[in-house]
Amino acid sequence: VKRGSFRSKETDTVFNLPDTLTGMVKSEHIMEHIKYLASEKLAGRYPASQGDYLAKDYIKEKFKESLVAPINIDQNKPYEQSFGITITDLKDFQAAFQNKKTKEPIAAEANLFNFSPFGEFKLNMFFAGYGISNPQSETGYDDYKEMENMAIGEKIIILGEDKNHVRGKAVVILDGKPDFLKDMALDGIDLLFHKIKVAQEKGALAMIVYASPEQIKAYAPYLTFPSKVPESLMEGINRKKENGSFSTMELEHISIVSKNKTPSFEVTIPVILKSFNVHDYENIKESLDIFELRDEINKSKNPQSKFIDGQTLDMKIVYRITGMRAFNVVGVIEGRDPKLKDEIVVLGAHYDHLGADKDGNIFFGADDNASGVGVLLETASKLSYFKDQFKRTIIFAAFGAEEWGLLGSHFFTANPIFPDKKIVSMINIDSIGKGDPSKVWVIGSSFYPELGNVPVRYMKEFGLL
Repeated sequence: VKRGSFRSKETDTVFNLPDTLTGMVKSEHIMEHIKYLASEKLAGRYPASQGDYLAKDYIKEKFKESLVAPINIDQNKPYEQSFGITITDLKDFQAAFQNKKTKEPIAAEANLFNFSPFGEFKLNMFFAGYGISNPQSETGYDDYKEMENMAIGEKIIILGEDKNHVRGKAVVILDGKPDFLKDMALDGIDLLFHKIKVAQEKGALAMIVYASPEQIKAYAPYLTFPSKVPESLMEGINRKKENGSFSTMELEHISIVSKNKTPSFEVTIPVILKSFNVHDYENIKESLDIFELRDEINKSKNPQSKFIDGQTLDMKIVYRITGMRAFNVVGVIEGRDPKLKDEIVVLGAHYDHLGADKDGNIFFGADDNASGVGVLLETASKLSYFKDQFKRTIIFAAFGAEEWGLLGSHFFTANPIFPDKKIVSMINIDSIGKGDPSKVWVIGSSFYPELGNVPVRYMKEFGLL
């Protein structure tokens, strides 16, 4: 069965365990939850949609009925842990190299890093080799070294017009590092972050990075916007569609960028990635032969930084920003042991799904993950009967916006509800409504065998092993 194709009125994927094995837990109760969450009324529970909010309210009500205590971050909205979702799309990107004779647009062939700030820029340009500053290393290599040694004197320098420094200019650099610095620890995006930080500290106002097509492909997740996805990533998205999976570009975008590394500093300059192979390189060749300077750096092991005479970068960046609010729904049973109550066991399941496609076809998400939420609610209901007997604190968490890159669970872990307590274990329940009823999938038991052995013990007791 393909993801997203489960219809509540048709699904036969829930296995009704015999009452002798389940005791108080009832499969029909779980199915009641699934039927509501996967109903047409909730329209696929797309994050931050009306159906998503109805699912949130339903889970809150069931926690309340089960006498599971609310977390009260907001006294007026018990059980809710809200978080924002921001979608930043590229509305307009214009860039051109300009000299006295010509103005050559480059935006169609350039790539803008998605952490770049917006703005309009008209800047002189300065070539700074590989953009590396590592004076404390064994080689002492520093593409900015000569700039620091150039005395300006007493004359007044207008920002961006000093030909001896990168201040106020767009810095042009080569991606990667020269062969003689191959042992330098930084590489890939970490090395680029180093270069951006150094350029900002030196006063650059923009950065143009020249790279090979292979290197550009490696940066693809950092060049992604909802309306502009690099071809290398679109190939994977299209394959998923061909295999029957449904998604939206917003979901795909957030899923991609949520895995990206983030710099440890604020990026305040726009960063453009350019290919060595595009024709506009010829436009600046009269003032700067990048290939020749690259070869000279590798040969001499010395910087070849210089002002790019007669060339400017004209650039405009405009974003379209959409904000929305999503929620985790969280209930708690406080532990009773004076010492162990500060240890937390978390039971969790995400409740969002994929919504509907542009033709109005709903992806109901009965398995992914109404089934997991149904088990979470039934478990909370039954465990509440024994709430005076638990030594440790139990948190029941229904996470929002999982399909957008685990946003709800990320927010949950980054913003502890009980910062003075310690989470000692977590069991996540996801897509358990289909498959071989004689098998139970327990993922992660190889990492935590002491926890993984618990369901194995009960499976043996129930005759499933």
